[in-house]
Amino acid sequence: MLVKIIFIAPKIILLIIFFSYYFNISSKYKKIKNIIINEFNHRQYLDKSKQNIFSYRKLQFNAKSYENKISNSYNNNEILETHDERDFHSIYGENCKKCHKLIGEFKFKKYGNIICPGYPRIYRLSDYWNNTWLLGGNIEDGKIYVQTSNDEGISWDNPIPISFYPNHICSNVNFFELQNHDIISSYRAIGNLSSDNPDIKYNRKLCSSISYDGGKTWENFGIIVDNFELAIKLGKTKEQAYEACFNEFKIGFFEPFVENINGYITVFYADDFTIMINKSISNKTEDNYRAQNIYAQILDINNKKWSSERRIVMDGTKKRKPTGSEIKKRISRDGMPTINKMKNGKFVIVFEGSYRDRRYPLLTGEHLDEYHSFEILLSYSDDGIAWSNPVEVYTSHYNLSKASAPYVVSTDNNQLIISFQTDEDSLPNGYRGDMNSIMKVMISKPNIDIKDINKDSFYALCNNNNSPINGTSIWNGMMIVNNILYTFSSDNTIKYSEIPIYAEPNLYNQKLRNEYYIKRGNISTYGNKIIVNRQNTLVINKNINTYFNNTFYSYITPNDNYDCGIIFGLNNLNNSQIIKDEYFRFIINKEAYLILSKMINGNNIEIIKKKCEDIYHEFDKRNTYKLTIKYLPHIGKIIASVNENIVFDIFENSLNGRYVGLESLGNGTFFSQILVA
Repeated sequence: MLVKIIFIAPKIILLIIFFSYYFNISSKYKKIKNIIINEFNHRQYLDKSKQNIFSYRKLQFNAKSYENKISNSYNNNEILETHDERDFHSIYGENCKKCHKLIGEFKFKKYGNIICPGYPRIYRLSDYWNNTWLLGGNIEDGKIYVQTSNDEGISWDNPIPISFYPNHICSNVNFFELQNHDIISSYRAIGNLSSDNPDIKYNRKLCSSISYDGGKTWENFGIIVDNFELAIKLGKTKEQAYEACFNEFKIGFFEPFVENINGYITVFYADDFTIMINKSISNKTEDNYRAQNIYAQILDINNKKWSSERRIVMDGTKKRKPTGSEIKKRISRDGMPTINKMKNGKFVIVFEGSYRDRRYPLLTGEHLDEYHSFEILLSYSDDGIAWSNPVEVYTSHYNLSKASAPYVVSTDNNQLIISFQTDEDSLPNGYRGDMNSIMKVMISKPNIDIKDINKDSFYALCNNNNSPINGTSIWNGMMIVNNILYTFSSDNTIKYSEIPIYAEPNLYNQKLRNEYYIKRGNISTYGNKIIVNRQNTLVINKNINTYFNNTFYSYITPNDNYDCGIIFGLNNLNNSQIIKDEYFRFIINKEAYLILSKMINGNNIEIIKKKCEDIYHEFDKRNTYKLTIKYLPHIGKIIASVNENIVFDIFENSLNGRYVGLESLGNGTFFSQILVA
């Protein structure tokens, strides 16, 4: 018996050890599994077609390595964050490791394959219609068509016409779902200019259609405003309406936009016909065409017709200047309004204006060399009735260029996102106008009161379509769905980006900022990025000395297509006029030229210049370039590289300075910190 016990005992002990180890590992494996499921159930990724949640089964992991990680990093199925992870979002311009949200920059991608029509508008219906999407726009035959999508914009039904004026050219469509879930569209109609009938040729109107079945079928809903009827109301004749349109055929009513203003369905639109027929500025046609008004009218829901009464929202004939502007009071062509009700209850209207159109110094005597035909303006209101004096939020960069056709949406935390089109990148290359304009998007900084919004309230512009210089992406619009921003413009595919979050400056950011002396301009720091906030900015790294550090680099995203790059050999840190700045500059300019130059006594002396074909073909505001300098001052040797490709390898007389820094002539440039190779 004793022998049997001695023989069996080791086996029993081994079984006890085995099962003890098994259940221990099994428990830890279940804990690992639960953590992975928990973590990945909160990570949603949007691919090119729809939102997918990656299941834990797609993750390959090693149980033993995670066992160690659990004992050190997890407690009760929660991540124990480091001090840094608690204080700030851990990756700038990527998905945060902590909250998994996009940090700091838009990252636009193509969404679906549909090509948007002319002047497109996308509208998402309510749950009542299963969140059907509408895509409307005008086609070459002068009609407005709409398509519907039941899968969040991936596939679309065939287009159907929704405009009912065959002798007119129709465009500028807008959609709005009423409280009873009927859907109205509004659009402008201009009489066929080749018609011999003056009642057609000189007719200008805004019209509306209605759908009772979620956008599948439409019928005429009547006229919002008609120039012949308005002329009579203004005490004029139809013949005077003919004359006004004959003198300037481009006049009429434009860009209707419908919004619920305190329970009243209100349409906002631009009108330059009234000024022309009233001769509000002078007896000269060209003078009257320099002004345009924005009006609002209300829908009488009970009688299913638009009220003939209207109120003026922006009076372009009234001399004024935008708040905070240095220009004198002027008239303006205020137009293309879009309206948004923010989550805090405030209303905001964004529109184009011509307060800087200095070719025509009407009523001011101001005749300056520099002008912009249009800029982007903003006004706000507590009630949607009384509006603030407008403020400029974007002015294009170059003389003769413009920014126009804006659109505005707002986020849950009341940040404004504004898009528009501009030809500012095309102008330096000899092109201008709408057909050489591209869409751009900008988002306001967080926690700014609407009363304090101005040009400096926005982060860098984004070329959301990745349009090339002299490209075309115009008549733009936007829509927000579940924290995703969708953008659209004529003849382009839909693009999407998660709405980024912007962490305010924190200990890590301040530490990075403290590494740089701001010699000119201003910067912000987020994560590991430096963002230029002022034109003509130059910052110096306090820790890099060219006597000891020969090779250094920075990743640069030239968001505003301005000259920007690395400077080195700087002789002084102060801004004294007695000691003139001397330093080398290695930059990429807006035309994708790589330029090595030397600043001597305030003069920029070009040493060598090269157009890098690889960079030129890809050059746009979203590309990032690694600029590297190897500087050997004791022998006057400079080797400059872009993306690891050597572009300059020269000998040049050295400078006495030792400082290294970053320079950008325009705001909106993104730099990484300067690193030593």
